[in-house]
Amino acid sequence: MLTDRIRNKFNVAIAEVDSQDVWNLLTLGVCAIGPDRQPVEQVLKDVADFVAEFGEGELIEDVIDIDRR
Repeated sequence: MLTDRIRNKFNVAIAEVDSQDVWNLLTLGVCAIGPDRQPVEQVLKDVADFVAEFGEGELIEDVIDIDRR
């Protein structure tokens, strides 16, 4: 399963967050936590690249939102 591969490869939290009733659409939420913005942002970009290259579908959109609390 794609979520398991992403979780194991990048050590991130991941879940299907929307579109559970649509069989041909997958919406994933990915979370990474770290002390600095740059490495967290890079991990999330790497996840998006992995999904785009996975070959089982098409990556329509990726959004990276960094929350500094």
